[in-house]
Amino acid sequence: MNRAALAVIVGFLVFTDSSAAASPNVAWTAKDMKAAIHALGYPKPHAKKLTCKGLGAADAGGRHSAFRCVATFKGGRHRAFYTEGKGLGGWICAGAKLATCQLLKRGFVSASQVALDGSIEGAAEVAARGYVQNRYDTFDTYPAGLCTQKGPRAWSCGYKLDTGTITVTITLSPVKSGYVVVAAAVVSS
Repeated sequence: MNRAALAVIVGFLVFTDSSAAASPNVAWTAKDMKAAIHALGYPKPHAKKLTCKGLGAADAGGRHSAFRCVATFKGGRHRAFYTEGKGLGGWICAGAKLATCQLLKRGFVSASQVALDGSIEGAAEVAARGYVQNRYDTFDTYPAGLCTQKGPRAWSCGYKLDTGTITVTITLSPVKSGYVVVAAAVVSS
């Protein structure tokens, strides 16, 4: 095999391997996505009106993995943007284009999702796992033990990775129709 062909194959394998770790898109209802965007104050707080329309065909539950949203602010100014559910636990990416969507620093878990996860603690655990998957591009997350409660709505969860142990602290702040999720991580080798 010649060097040019080998370089193409190696480049393809590297590209394939790095893109395989990307977080999967997670489907949301339009109602939950609007509640999330409102609670997170994206693209900026206090939108007078917010509409979100699902892109592509909806799944059996009427959910979409991506949305085109328009926020209307004081003075009639409009701002269009795209959102997409990323990974587990209420993490969202948003941006001017779907292709340039950036993961937001905070997430949102709807009240119905908390009920589905079994409790606020269950939702925090799922959000911690999603945070590790999104921020460290890995699905090989192994719990380093049970999540422990650190405050009224804060939990700390440890995960073992190839590079060491990551301790993620998730804080859930109640808002209308759900919880805003904030995460912080400490990596130790």
